[in-house]
Parts: sequence; structure tokens; C-alpha cells
Amino acid sequence: MNTALYIHEKLVAAGIPIYGVAYAPLEIQFKEEATPEQRELAEQIAEQAINDYPKIELADKAKSLANARIEQFYALYRQINISRLAQGYTQADLDKMATFIDAVRDRCHQYEAEINAGQTPDIDYSDILP
Repeated sequence: MNTALYIHEKLVAAGIPIYGVAYAPLEIQFKEEATPEQRELAEQIAEQAINDYPKIELADKAKSLANARIEQFYALYRQINISRLAQGYTQADLDKMATFIDAVRDRCHQYEAEINAGQTPDIDYSDILP
């Protein structure tokens, strides 16, 4: 998702009658029925969305890298087979996979908390191994 689309979604969710949004520079195309109050509110929402977007983008990166780390060792089909204890997998395999996935998820949640607190963590899962 890009910044303009993010702003657009926020404005539509707030019930602001718009046709669309351009970004850099910000331009909101209002429908004719948009009131002056809605136009002012839209500017405030857009400003907040612009400030929030880098955090959302970094949090999405943290999630994407977490998923990639998990799938590096446990492709989705393998996760399903292990979860079902299919094809000779054992409870020990399931426990090992679950511990690994939980560790990656916990680190991801830690990064998200840091991002929401205004920090910019170096996202790295390479030390987490199955």
C-alpha cells in the first residue's frame, strides 16, 4: 500500500465524501457534497495518516521478514504436515516448530511495540533458529 492509498482509506472510513487522493504534494479531490467541516476534518486525518504511515510500513516490513524467516525453515505445506503429524512427523517435531514460530512472533511483536513507541528497530530474526 502506498501513502495516497492509506490516506484515501482513512478518509473513506471517516465518511468523508471524496473522489480520490494524491500525495506529494497532498491533494484531496472532494465530492461536491463535502461540507467545509468535512474538508477541514479530511486535512487533519490526512496529516495524521502521513505521520503514521512510516510506522505502518516498518511494522509491515517486520511482519513480512518474520514470515520469511519462518518459511525459510517451515514452508506452509510443511507446517500443515507437521501440525497434522502427517508423513512421519512426531509431537517432538511439532513442539520444535511451535517453539521456533513463537520465538519469531514474539520478536515481531517486540518490534511492533518499539515502532509504535516511535523507535526504529533494526529488524533481524537471523539469530532465531529451530
